[in-house]
Amino acid sequence: MYELKSCPFCGGDALLSADPDGVTDTARRKWAYTVICSECCATTGLCYSVRMAADSWNRRAEDVPT
Repeated sequence: MYELKSCPFCGGDALLSADPDGVTDTARRKWAYTVICSECCATTGLCYSVRMAADSWNRRAEDVPT
């Protein structure tokens, strides 16, 4: 499992959510995973893998090269 950072907005705990009815795209990827803050409900939006959701959540502005 992937470690999730606290929410960048409020510091709340992050929770991984998987939708069993997720949408499958033409590349056969199932868009069913999101990370949601338990306090302020900030979210990554739909992702097609647990890793993509975790990486999206854990990415911070200071991590982006200029």
